[in-house]
Amino acid sequence: MEQKQELILRIRKAIDEYSNIVSFQLHNQRTTHMNEVRQHFRGQGRFYLGRNKLMQIALGRDAESEYRPGLAEMSATLVGTCGLFFTNEPLDKVIEYFNSFTKEDYPRAGFVAT
Repeated sequence: MEQKQELILRIRKAIDEYSNIVSFQLHNQRTTHMNEVRQHFRGQGRFYLGRNKLMQIALGRDAESEYRPGLAEMSATLVGTCGLFFTNEPLDKVIEYFNSFTKEDYPRAGFVAT
């Protein structure tokens, strides 16, 4: 329970510290590729992955419980394998990077080729 509360407090501290929040989804994620993304943004922001319900609680699930105005809408996007990226970088630069980031890799067991 203490770890959950600590995660909520860390996310709320990041909301106060950074000017922009990006919600992103991961598809067929590999640790090595995520580490590459983290290296690219090293020192420019903070990533939080997994535990969607805790991230939703930190942001606020509805207008009454949201930490800051408008965060309940972002909370609704946290479904599936996703995460939050907090940064002070310009949003258009960050979104352009995420939209262009793809890596070829061997498929996992059970993956259907496109």
